[in-house]
Amino acid sequence: MKRLMVCVLTSIAALGAGAPGDVDDATRTALLKECSAATTKILKVYEQIKLECKETKVGGVEEPWTYARDGKSTRWMTVDPKSGKSYALVADPTLSFKLHRDSAAEQYSVTRRSVAQRRSDETSIEVRSLPAFAPYRAYLECPAATFLADPNCSILEIVVIGQAPNRIVRVDWEMNPTTPQGKVRFGTFEFLPDSAWLLKSYSIYFRGGYKDEATGQFFDTGRGAELTYEGQCDGIPLVHKVATWTSAKERAEGPAYEVTKIVSGPVPRAEFTLESFGDVITPPPHEHR
Repeated sequence: MKRLMVCVLTSIAALGAGAPGDVDDATRTALLKECSAATTKILKVYEQIKLECKETKVGGVEEPWTYARDGKSTRWMTVDPKSGKSYALVADPTLSFKLHRDSAAEQYSVTRRSVAQRRSDETSIEVRSLPAFAPYRAYLECPAATFLADPNCSILEIVVIGQAPNRIVRVDWEMNPTTPQGKVRFGTFEFLPDSAWLLKSYSIYFRGGYKDEATGQFFDTGRGAELTYEGQCDGIPLVHKVATWTSAKERAEGPAYEVTKIVSGPVPRAEFTLESFGDVITPPPHEHR
């Protein structure tokens, strides 16, 4: 393995040796620049298609999802083909909302509504409300490039594994908490620089996040995912499967996701509005300050 010294989207040409834990500012800036540019291109691709996905929950229960993007808006939706029971979430910088109905005969009801958010991506509505699947981030609350750019995040080491065209760039990082009650987070991202800097896998751990009440011992808790790709759109490989996992004292499998169909053509902007769900039962809007 060699230390990454210069990150270039189309070619990693300048490599040299370096000590672990000594990532200089220029290398960090170059990595973030290339990953951020790649994320922008990837998001544009997913504005041109709609994904139909299958979630297999722990225990084997399957649930269908659709995923679509339009600019800074994202929509997830699932509908039970038999009962019509449905959940939907739209994340938008102006109006984000989560709604549900118990059958096809019922109106949708809004269970969460957020106006005038400070952020302009999926994090514009509570992270815990999100489905775990998104094609460029899987189980993450935001794209990896955004995560690494956080001022509280320190990049500890960047290494290149393998040879072109199958290289992997591994990034080890640590993030300090923003509150006294928070936990230090640490983990690894693996990128595919020869395939548009796609995310191959990641792990996120919370230091001392789990306490064994029987022994009083603390364990790191974690979660992560492995992504595989199949097919292309505008030269960008498309996500096909996502296998997730969680970890407390022991590692366990989490939900798995598989893209079952890709529908070409952008989703109409109107489908990202509350009005597209018909006569919706809505509570008063909740505005974050």
